[in-house]
Amino acid sequence: MKRPLIATLFLVVCIVLGVVSLAYVEYSCSALIKQVEFAEECLITRNSNEAQTSFIELIDLFEKHRPILNLISGQGDTIEIRGDLNKAIYFLNYGDYETALLHLQECKSDLNKMIASNEPTLTTIF
Repeated sequence: MKRPLIATLFLVVCIVLGVVSLAYVEYSCSALIKQVEFAEECLITRNSNEAQTSFIELIDLFEKHRPILNLISGQGDTIEIRGDLNKAIYFLNYGDYETALLHLQECKSDLNKMIASNEPTLTTIF
């Protein structure tokens, strides 16, 4: 009698953890995407002061969510995103807004890829 109860409890815990991790990835990546879009707008308007503050806020937001995202998705995805952000900051500091914008768009596509890779599909379940 105890084995089916423990197995059921284990299954429920796994399902709850899966749903919570999916919700967290979607929430944190969506917040990061919104911040990336704001930074893109600042780069398009060539407002360097606003762009610098938006980049600082973006890095702070990313560093806040990075430990849990590492746990859920693995370090590979977060390293790619951090690399894109570092390249964008580098080009922002040198005044090359077009290249910085390009790296921000790559960061946004990596964030969307992270959301898609955590969707419940047959490949992510099995």
